[in-house]
Amino acid sequence: MSYNRAKEVVERNRDVIRERYRSVQGTGIGAFDDSVTDASGQGENFAIHVYVLSLADVPESPQAIDGVPLVFKVSGKFSVLPVR
Repeated sequence: MSYNRAKEVVERNRDVIRERYRSVQGTGIGAFDDSVTDASGQGENFAIHVYVLSLADVPESPQAIDGVPLVFKVSGKFSVLPVR
């Protein structure tokens, strides 16, 4: 999946992802696996990263939205830090 396609899908479906999967802390775009990707949008190995609280929140089977794969990452709770 290209970077541009993954970006388009995550921007359009951010609320859907939060409703569908519990404890979502954030979303982003990153590599689908450990192979090299090109952040200029020319690569074809991108996915939507979904950051969740714990391993219990990661689905057992592969997930996708609008054909873009979802990669779940355990992040713990996100918190806002004060600006210095």
